[in-house]
Amino acid sequence: MLSRRHPSAFGGGSIRVCGVALALVLLATDAMAQDDGAWSAHTSMRPVEQVLYHGGEVWCATGGGVLRYDPETAEYGRLTRLQGLAGNRVLSIAVDGAGDLWFGTEGMGLSRLRQGQTRFDPPVLAFAGLAAKALVAVGHHLFVGTELGISLFLADELVVSESYQQLGDFPRNTAVHSLVTAGGVLWAATDEGVAWADLSSPNLLDPDRWDTWAHTAAVEDVLTVGGLVLAATETGLFRFQPESGSFLRDNASSASFTSLGVWQGLPMAASAGGELFQRVKDGQWRRLALGFGKIRGMSRNAGPLWIGTQTGLTSHGSPAPPAPQEPP
Repeated sequence: MLSRRHPSAFGGGSIRVCGVALALVLLATDAMAQDDGAWSAHTSMRPVEQVLYHGGEVWCATGGGVLRYDPETAEYGRLTRLQGLAGNRVLSIAVDGAGDLWFGTEGMGLSRLRQGQTRFDPPVLAFAGLAAKALVAVGHHLFVGTELGISLFLADELVVSESYQQLGDFPRNTAVHSLVTAGGVLWAATDEGVAWADLSSPNLLDPDRWDTWAHTAAVEDVLTVGGLVLAATETGLFRFQPESGSFLRDNASSASFTSLGVWQGLPMAASAGGELFQRVKDGQWRRLALGFGKIRGMSRNAGPLWIGTQTGLTSHGSPAPPAPQEPP
């Protein structure tokens, strides 16, 4: 923090001019710079936390705002607080039933970008002070995963309807890393394991409405595809067994995995060492590529596999996008 000094120590007029200049510099370091009379973002969007392919474009939640990539033109667009984003540290993305995009930030609330708009709605401050690391939409409702559990947010009313801080047998306020829904069931990857609940249940505030699978290490991601439920953990990959209501190991090694995705209709998994694996059948995964560095998120749509890494956006199955020319 820049300390304030008394003007008399330096001379009256010149210090006032310098003070104004320094104030402008400090504003610039908070992600702003001036270019041809218009403000533009200069936050680094290299760390890509999550990736969503929607509307023919790739949307990335990054440490410096929202990064948009158009595969047709190979052009990037940047959305930050200058466009009304709640905060530049973006952790999660979801698209609701109206086709609007929602972004969860670290400590600054949620932001909605409506279809066809270039500016965000006013920030939703209901989650201010919390890390909205996971978002999933069911119609016009959003489930928001934070370090205190899961909250049900009503997008039309802009209010939190319920907060589920006790997920089954897990400790109260268990941190949530990832959320997904399939077949009317909400699945949550947490610090303690996997928790899930039937959304038709009349009272999810009751911990007994939640089933859990406790694990010895944090579950980083959860994926549903083709009736299969997979969990990526710090000790390997696991699949859900409906018969037993539990998860069984699905890969031979106990390596750490950070993210799950879908490519060519098959599940994909990224190891902490930057390796990319594709699931062939129960218990069998084949390595497709390596050298990605830490993968933080992957797309789950048809077409190329879009991959968010520590150093930016890349892909598998198509030409990699050009470097976005991020500032240091």
